[in-house]
Amino acid sequence: MKKQSFRVGMVVWVIFTFFISLSAFGAGFSHIVSFGDSLSDNGSTILSGFLYDLGLDNHPTATDPYGIMHVTDGLVWVEYLAGAMGSGLYDAAFAGASSGAGNPIATTYGPLIQAIVDAYPNHPELAVIASQLPYTGLLSQVSLLTDSTNPQYDPFLLSLDMNTTLFTVWAGAVDFLYPIPGKTAADAAQNIGTALGMLAGAGAKHILVANLPDIASTPEYFYYLDQDSRDEASAWTAEFNAALQTILANALGLYPSLRLYPFDVYGLFQEFTPGSPAWEELFWNDGFHPSSIGHQIMAQRALDLFATESVPEPAIPFLMTLGLLGLAWTSGMGRGRACPISNLVLRWGGESKRKKGRS
Repeated sequence: MKKQSFRVGMVVWVIFTFFISLSAFGAGFSHIVSFGDSLSDNGSTILSGFLYDLGLDNHPTATDPYGIMHVTDGLVWVEYLAGAMGSGLYDAAFAGASSGAGNPIATTYGPLIQAIVDAYPNHPELAVIASQLPYTGLLSQVSLLTDSTNPQYDPFLLSLDMNTTLFTVWAGAVDFLYPIPGKTAADAAQNIGTALGMLAGAGAKHILVANLPDIASTPEYFYYLDQDSRDEASAWTAEFNAALQTILANALGLYPSLRLYPFDVYGLFQEFTPGSPAWEELFWNDGFHPSSIGHQIMAQRALDLFATESVPEPAIPFLMTLGLLGLAWTSGMGRGRACPISNLVLRWGGESKRKKGRS
């Protein structure tokens, strides 16, 4: 009962801070285009929803690709951000995406994915999606929308006004969890830089880029893995974030017409003490991913980046709807659907190759 009261109280606080943050805004972003991994994926592919739900007792229907098909117990931060700004959302992020072109989880769990495809013969679209899953990394996502020579090229960006479109880029954790031999944290950060170059070349004017929280401070690492594993995770996170900071600084010179918005997720998560009730309630749905309340707080902090920018101020009734939606997820619909810790890391279950196991 106390936990539920705490969660409801936090939702009310988040709604209040949305009002405060938005009070300074004018007119601005008409669209948000999001790239990344499970932290930004809004569940827009049918197969990924089946894979996420594999560890649960029931499966979502194949005709409802949105529903709860998120790697959290409600909406993700870019959905809250788009709703608060009154922006259209094109979410290209994909659970399991590395910072490069590939999706190592899709590759690792190929037989499992095929078994799911075989289990639903009346849905041939699943086989098509399954064949594309290994190529859903960050750079593949960006290429799909920016490279006209890509066989799967989608000209959607041509329909947007780049002056009023915000791009969000957040990836890198999967590169640590599913490492490629010889690749470093700096290499993963460089992939982010490559993505920025591709977007700038396509005419992007506004890009929000998030760094990584300390992977060692997730409950999975904090509670269940040894000190050596935690030290390795912290060191990798620090190397990635330092390299990313340098890349963003250099990008300002390389792309003078580009406006970058560095999003310090690392600093935000550091505000909560590992092991504290607030830390457990706000951020961790399955031991690794943020809860929907955590996503709301991230969206609110992202809004703060634009406090002096020209972005839309939605009507009060719309914000109330947004807040009530968040309350519904956290106090009702989303409850009881969190993935068990044995299904950690990303929507498709399984465990990180970095993990050493636990009793």
